[in-house]
Amino acid sequence: MTKKYSTRKIALVTGTRAEYGILKPLLHEIKQSKKLELCLIVAGTHLEKRFGHSIKEIIKDGFKVSYTVKMTPSGNTGHDMSVATSKGIAQFSEIYKKTKPDFNVILGDRDEAFAASIAAMHMNIINVHIHGGESSKGGIDEYMRHAITKISNLHFAATKQSAQRIIKMGENKKHVFVTGSPAVDGIITTKYLTKNQVLEKFKLKDNYVLVVQHPITTQTKDAKNQMKKTLDALVQWGKDAVIIGPNSDAGHREIFQIIKQYTKTCNFFKFYTNLARPDYLSLLKHCDFIIGNSSSGIIDAPSFKKPAINIGIRQLGRESANNVINTQHDTDSIIKSMKYAHSSQFQKILQKCTNPYGDGNASKRIIKILETIKITDDMIQKKISY
Repeated sequence: MTKKYSTRKIALVTGTRAEYGILKPLLHEIKQSKKLELCLIVAGTHLEKRFGHSIKEIIKDGFKVSYTVKMTPSGNTGHDMSVATSKGIAQFSEIYKKTKPDFNVILGDRDEAFAASIAAMHMNIINVHIHGGESSKGGIDEYMRHAITKISNLHFAATKQSAQRIIKMGENKKHVFVTGSPAVDGIITTKYLTKNQVLEKFKLKDNYVLVVQHPITTQTKDAKNQMKKTLDALVQWGKDAVIIGPNSDAGHREIFQIIKQYTKTCNFFKFYTNLARPDYLSLLKHCDFIIGNSSSGIIDAPSFKKPAINIGIRQLGRESANNVINTQHDTDSIIKSMKYAHSSQFQKILQKCTNPYGDGNASKRIIKILETIKITDDMIQKKISY
């Protein structure tokens, strides 16, 4: 790839459908910039048919995929995830050796971002971390997110609270920026299906529920039973439910198996391995509530003033709006939370709901910084700030 004069080369990594949904507005801004050159690296479950082969969506959206990294775990255990991460580091290293990017943009706390950031760090490439500084008590995501922060050089935090946490971790405050989340940018600019279009396209009745539940990486042995508790509650609820498949974390196979088992007997369960972002957001906009343990209930749902029933510890501790109802992996507790989400009391609370993750201008802020920030020695040669 030939580097245009006076441009900065941006390597941007995406490894999951959820991550791509957040990064999509930023990708559009990079593509339009005359000062930045995009090197898009697509990895992980994007490349796997069993997870929806979402690389097709990326290409359909008009983005040129520069490189792919195959690092989806071959099995269903923590060992498989560890081996996959090591393979990812090797592949990212080869890509960065060829492309020599100025910045390596990664988001969040996934294995793909971790592998990419380690490779870039060893090659003195500036790691740019989006959505760092957040806290969630469930799974290894917490470790991964903060580990990526410590090997990153620029930090684009979604909230002030997250930025403060990054600075407390010893990062130089002049390299920490509160930009908001690009996810909110995408929510504002998406062209939505109407409610009737959603009901017709997905063959749903009104008052349907959106379900997204992933395994918890520190509770992998419980993944099947945890999903069963949710499905049992949904059976008793009796409304149509759109169930989206889990990510590739250890324990995902058990979740797939139990969902498949229930969809054979419950004709009001609609299962999708993966959905295009506009379809997913349209479903979220018009649903009664979202339930499970996805960050979408925390980051996306407040923009639609939709209840998010957050089950278990996976997102516990994450900064949230007043749309979130926390509950446990217990069928009776989940049903109680569903009823509360429908109550007039909670509906009044929702009217005052605002999204703490931004105002829709995060991508523009990030682009401006990447275009103009001076690359200094102390950006690469980091020191603890206290």
